[in-house]
Amino acid sequence: MIKTIILLFAAIISSEALSELVLHKTALAGENIFTNPLLYIGCGLYVLIGVLYVYILTIYKNLAIPNAIWQALTVISGTALSIFYFGETLSHQQIIGIGLVFAGILVVSQ
Repeated sequence: MIKTIILLFAAIISSEALSELVLHKTALAGENIFTNPLLYIGCGLYVLIGVLYVYILTIYKNLAIPNAIWQALTVISGTALSIFYFGETLSHQQIIGIGLVFAGILVVSQ
């Protein structure tokens, strides 16, 4: 059961990171976004995220814990994507905040 949950969260976070990437690229393209196929790929990934999340909720029967884990992992993966792919930088305060988010995952998932 725990393996299934880990795989589902990994699939959600990967899908969300990829969706953020393609939607960000769509926004930066400077063209009519509705003719850019990346827009539809990004939106399709968000549909997949919704389906996977509903499946997670059938396992947990509780909204608070999986939602907190998902949101925290999204912050961490989005931050990694922005740093390593887009070359963005973080202030010391932002790094501390993300560290607290990570600590929150550890506390909530126990």
